[in-house]
Amino acid sequence: MRILGTLAVLLLAASVIQTYAQIPEQLSYQGVLTDTSGNPRPDGSYSMTFRLYTVVSGGSALWTEAKSVTVSDGVFTTYLGDTTPFPISITWSTTYWLSLQVGGDPELSPRIKLASVAYSLNPDSGGSQWQNNGNDIHYSGGRVFIGRDFPISGNEVFGVRRVSAANQYAGMYIEGTDPASWPFYGYATNGAFRAWTYLQPDSSGSSGPGWKLYLAGVRLTVPPTGGLRVGPSLNYSLVIENTTGSDGIRVLDTGDDAIQIGSNPDIPNYGVYIP
Repeated sequence: MRILGTLAVLLLAASVIQTYAQIPEQLSYQGVLTDTSGNPRPDGSYSMTFRLYTVVSGGSALWTEAKSVTVSDGVFTTYLGDTTPFPISITWSTTYWLSLQVGGDPELSPRIKLASVAYSLNPDSGGSQWQNNGNDIHYSGGRVFIGRDFPISGNEVFGVRRVSAANQYAGMYIEGTDPASWPFYGYATNGAFRAWTYLQPDSSGSSGPGWKLYLAGVRLTVPPTGGLRVGPSLNYSLVIENTTGSDGIRVLDTGDDAIQIGSNPDIPNYGVYIP
């Protein structure tokens, strides 16, 4: 039994699943399983064991994964790392060799050298601007765009774009894994001056549930039941609350009605006109 090398050249970067908490998480591997005469093995499930080494022969495996793999017309595809995650000691900063063992047969030889394209999975290799710092990954310079390769404005450093149709949403979500979590989007000037908007699903806190704007305190709340609250008060459709001792609402002279309530014709020169 053998593996043909034509498809087993490790299509490692052709289909990569990455999470930057552990890089990489899975690699796609495809091969052709044949007998000693070069004929494809019968369709079915085969027990396969994959191993990673730092040497072309001998040595000790750094990682081992055993699994059942489906073969069809001799061809099989699997994701390395989906059963046994790669350990943190595999940094993809050196040369690795992959071996395959089918069932109880001896380990197939020769081992397959991982192509350099696989090392793009390591953000520190190849001069990449992505930097790996333990469990975090960061990009120190330049800009990042998803779905487009240009900024909307010169000051944009991150952007997303979706090919969409009329009346179709396009954007992104910030999601917390706990139903009672408070997902937020923040703003800061070098970390010193901070504000954020967030979604509070529960009734904890004085301002109750809703979408909120926080700037040294909750300044604006849009409750799920409707209305608008400026300040933390509850139980009103519109509340404007001020605790500084100044005006809650100030309407300056506009030369005409500053506020008019009702449907009568315009009555000029009133601060507030209620017909």
